[in-house]
Formats: sequence, structure tokens, C-alpha cells
Amino acid sequence: MATKNNNTTGKFLTLENAIDTVSLLNTVALTTTEKIFTKGFDVVGKLQTKTDTLLKKGFKFSSKKHDEMFDMLDASKEKTVKTLKKVSKKFNKKSA
Repeated sequence: MATKNNNTTGKFLTLENAIDTVSLLNTVALTTTEKIFTKGFDVVGKLQTKTDTLLKKGFKFSSKKHDEMFDMLDASKEKTVKTLKKVSKKFNKKSA
């Protein structure tokens, strides 16, 4: 019986079987790597598209808020100038 097991074991460990097995493992590894990289590139592409969209929305929002802020500053500047003119006229009248 021991010789029978050795013969069947030797049958499976031939050079051809080893080369075929290594070739099969190499093919599996290459296809798996290709699938992983393809999915990775798809995910990165989707993330770049989403990032681009979010950046554009952020810049639009920022631009809108800057415009509102500068409009508010202009309005307050006009009020301040009018108030200063009135105050300076009153002081000038009192001192004259």
C-alpha cells in the first residue's frame, strides 16, 4: 500500500503539472489584479467627478457670499459717510 500511495503522489508532482499549476495561478493572479485596478480606476474617476461638482458648487457659494458681503460693506460705508457729514456739520456749527 505504501508503494501505491507513492506512485499516485508521484503522478501529481510531475513537471508538467507543476508548470500548468503555476501558469493557472499566474493567470488567476493577473486577472484578479486587472479587475482590482479596473474597479479602482472606476472608483477614482467617480470620486474625481464628485469632487469636481462639489468644488464648483463651493466656488459658486463662496462667490455669492463674497458679493453679499461687499454689498453690505458698501451700504454701511454710505451710511457711515452720511452720518459723519451730519456730525461734522453739527460740530462745525457749534464751534462757529
